[in-house]
Amino acid sequence: MTEEARTELDRLMTLLEVNRSLTSELGPQEIIREILADAIRVIPAADAGVLFLYDRNCRGLVANHAVGFGPAIYEIVVASGEGLAGKAFEATRPMIYRDRDAVAACMSNTASGNLQLMEEATGGLTYAHSALTCPLIYKGDALGAIVIDNLHTPKVFNDFDLKLLEGLARAASVALVNARLYESEREARVKVEALNDEARHRHDQMQRQLAVQESFAAVAREGHPLPVLAARLATICEASTIILDRLYRVRASAPSLASDSVSEILAGDWAAVEPALLRAETTMSRQTVAGLTGPILVTPLCAGPNVLGFIVLRGLGRTIGDTDASASDSAAVIATIEFLRERSAEEADRRRNENFLEALLSGQQLSTRQGRKLRLPLTIAVGDLREPHTEKRPLMQSVCQGLLDVIMDVIGGDDPTAVIGLRSSQIVLVTSAAPTAIERGLQRVIDRLHRLPEKWHAVFAVSEPAEAFTDVRNQYREACAALTVHRELQREGSVFRVNSLGAYRLIFRSASDTDIVELCQRVLGRVLPADARSDGRILNSFRAYLANGNSVTATAGKLGVHPHTIRYRLHRLEELTSLSLEKVEDRLTLELATRVLDMVGATHDHDVADDNGDVA
Repeated sequence: MTEEARTELDRLMTLLEVNRSLTSELGPQEIIREILADAIRVIPAADAGVLFLYDRNCRGLVANHAVGFGPAIYEIVVASGEGLAGKAFEATRPMIYRDRDAVAACMSNTASGNLQLMEEATGGLTYAHSALTCPLIYKGDALGAIVIDNLHTPKVFNDFDLKLLEGLARAASVALVNARLYESEREARVKVEALNDEARHRHDQMQRQLAVQESFAAVAREGHPLPVLAARLATICEASTIILDRLYRVRASAPSLASDSVSEILAGDWAAVEPALLRAETTMSRQTVAGLTGPILVTPLCAGPNVLGFIVLRGLGRTIGDTDASASDSAAVIATIEFLRERSAEEADRRRNENFLEALLSGQQLSTRQGRKLRLPLTIAVGDLREPHTEKRPLMQSVCQGLLDVIMDVIGGDDPTAVIGLRSSQIVLVTSAAPTAIERGLQRVIDRLHRLPEKWHAVFAVSEPAEAFTDVRNQYREACAALTVHRELQREGSVFRVNSLGAYRLIFRSASDTDIVELCQRVLGRVLPADARSDGRILNSFRAYLANGNSVTATAGKLGVHPHTIRYRLHRLEELTSLSLEKVEDRLTLELATRVLDMVGATHDHDVADDNGDVA
């Protein structure tokens, strides 16, 4: 046997070993690397090679693996029929290019961009000394092409090299297809396992949800209070739980908290939770926000078109999942039922109170049983509640009911005999307590309202004591009128004492609150700013003038100033009102307007120097 024959036999034996190794490799990428490495190993003249695979997305051949080339080779996309690889792919047969001219002729149709990339990948060479090409074919379908190059040596490929490459490519094509099938099967198994895992997870989740539902059903059946519900939810979700009413008052919490202010409890998280509460109320749906210690879930307590409150679930260092959200929904249903039960029980008392107030304020004859509820004298307080961001628009009835609960918590605790109710969107309070005690209680109410996140605006007018049940109606009417004056004239103070109109009440009996305010604004509209700048000396002097029988001298003596000062102030009043104190009708008009103003306690009883020089 000649040396050449022995060499070819050795190379054939090597090819058989390569075929066996290819069938043992299961990964497509491993097979591709093995093909190139073995091709260069069994073909002596080879020093570089590229394996191209057809890519359906870009409709061309792309370099999948290369030996002896720089990274620019992977940027090349070859069309069918273009260059060495493209012609082998298109012709579906192996080809040999024995010299550089043959290689250059084959690559004459190569795109200029691909030529530049090839030159960059070879370190400056445009064409190889010689080349072998062979398509990768399986059952008549071309998968790609192999290009074996001689870049740096003058060696030449021969026909036996081409046959070796063809045999290697044929075995590699089968191995590559089998590997792809195996890979697809493996991916399918992974997907099936993932689906099985998901099914098991959903089953476990459903089992947990059923256990949660049963736990909450037990709470509902046994009629446990809200704190038990909050504790149960906190245990199930491993998160802190707060149950709020519509006004953000804390009704229950777990762990138990000393404060009843949700903004204080949530502290740094409040800036994120407050808008979530507003969104939950508007959309009547759950809201999730990011807190400092973990996610926070806000679930509204919905009863028809109304939101009665909220459940705030705060995950402490853990996520809040679907099961937690489902548990929060279940707890929200139970909390809503409890809120409705409380409202139903309170509604009967509220209706009785409002019926009693209606009878009392409309002048009806009270029954003996009704009369025993209160002892004379009676103090009447009327509250005007407004939205936090406007003092013009009255609140909705449902909100008034919630604010009424706040007032009953504060006032009812001090005076259980007090009758508190809603009348025309105003809070009405009738009690046997002294006015000063009621004013202190109402100031606590104001403080409580200001502690609520929305900081509701409220003003209360407290009447003088009524000595008989028949006087209550007049005192109520004056308190309502005083509230209107206070609001329209923008007087200061949240709780004020109503100065009775006394005998002047007869004059205003047929006038509406709007008429009374209009009189005051029309007569004193220009006086009030000037009087404020003079620290009240203009109207204070006029009040003293009336109290001293319209005597300038007596008024000056009473106030301790010169008579000329009193005359100047009264003249200033006449200038501002275009009225004359010499005319009885004008003087009476001024007196009536001042009496109306004084209903809200807008009197000043001291003289000080005038910084702006309006009044001497």
